[in-house]
Amino acid sequence: MKAMLRPWVALAATLWLASATYADSVLFDFESGAQGWTSTGPITTDFGEQPYGAVGKGRSHVGDFDLPGWGMADYSPAVNLSAYTGIRVYARLRNVAGYPAFSGTPILHVGLAIGNAEWTGQATLTESYQAFAFDFSELVPDGTYATEPITSAQLSDPGLVIQLKMYAAGNGGVAALDYDQIVGLGPGGQTTILPGTVIYDFNDYSNTCYPDGWTFFGYPQLDFGADDDAEDGHGAFQIAGWGWCDTMGYPRCDFVGSRVGGGMMSHPHCVPGGYDDINLDLSLGTGLSVRVKNDLNVGVGGTLGARLQLQITDIDGTNAVVTTWVVGKPWIKRPQPVLDDWATYKFFFKALDYAWDNGSSAIGTVPGLNLNHVRAIRFLWRRETAGGTNAFRFDKVTLIDDPVVLWGDVNQDGDIDLADFAGVQQCFGSYPAECQHFDADYDGDVDFNDFQTWRDGYRGPNVTEGFLPWCY
Repeated sequence: MKAMLRPWVALAATLWLASATYADSVLFDFESGAQGWTSTGPITTDFGEQPYGAVGKGRSHVGDFDLPGWGMADYSPAVNLSAYTGIRVYARLRNVAGYPAFSGTPILHVGLAIGNAEWTGQATLTESYQAFAFDFSELVPDGTYATEPITSAQLSDPGLVIQLKMYAAGNGGVAALDYDQIVGLGPGGQTTILPGTVIYDFNDYSNTCYPDGWTFFGYPQLDFGADDDAEDGHGAFQIAGWGWCDTMGYPRCDFVGSRVGGGMMSHPHCVPGGYDDINLDLSLGTGLSVRVKNDLNVGVGGTLGARLQLQITDIDGTNAVVTTWVVGKPWIKRPQPVLDDWATYKFFFKALDYAWDNGSSAIGTVPGLNLNHVRAIRFLWRRETAGGTNAFRFDKVTLIDDPVVLWGDVNQDGDIDLADFAGVQQCFGSYPAECQHFDADYDGDVDFNDFQTWRDGYRGPNVTEGFLPWCY
């Protein structure tokens, strides 16, 4: 972690990122079959529909890499890609039961071709689907039939096709290349995220002020940026000086925040000023998780008590947030206390409310929230009872597809009824491990406040939808 305090410097420039009016497009999804794709190559032993693609159905090409021949290739029908800046494909390489396992280097060559002219990039495959994106400007010409980067005119050539190739040289065994969701990438378009994908890992960042394009804000903020002492060696951090803020007399010494997208946040610590255009399609997941630690060893007098809150904003400005409190119901506190060791914090989309800090609560999913086009993600570190200096270290923001849990559903049958009330009753006034689940406000006990929150979720047997956000 860098030094805690940095001198303030003048902001020399601000970078504004313009968004185009068109979005990414799924060019081939294989739900209706081959969609014009062909599979060739002398080591081919099978090809065709893959029922378990990355998203629905996909395509598969099986090759015996011990057979003689150069390899195998898959080609799209002719495409016009002039409206896009790149392509993305989900792919994996898996062994085939009953046959010798693949050995060698699982390199997939992804690219474009016009006749013999080729422009390609490389991806290293694993046995799990991964998203591989290639900017057209970064594709390498073959050097013989194509000697320059592909041009905009060539992207609209009537003979242009997308190609996927695997070479046999140096490899052995039998393997199946599975692929799905061939997408044209357009500026301002959505990036469809697969559940389990780490969206922000903070391993690549343009400078130490804005790791992965994240920006930082809040009155008690003392420092922020890239954390080189995270679990995997790379992360992000933000330091809040609650006592310093009190001494300065600022009126809102109650939170600091970290965010990506949703407009520029120029800051005099850094040049340029933030990242604007994330455009994420999170609709395939049930929520987000993040690894967080409240490091009390940085600064002076740090104490626990801060809570973590999530907010997301979609393309038309609809906000969804974890409820901090509700007018008339002060016992509702759903942001989670941040521990002084690394832990995973999960936020289900159904647990988000469109209200910020008031009583206008939503019923279930936030009305108008477009998970297909999320433009901003924010984490807020709410002060609550924290004091001194807190360093919030965070990493690995991941789209999850865990089953959505109603925390008041004791027997996990999807509803909250009198059978669940018996469990709450048994835990009332106690706090063994099996009762911690009913601590709705995370204050270390199960009391009347928790019961009142549980009562908001009570709908009776066989009612599985229409719950208030704080029931999840």
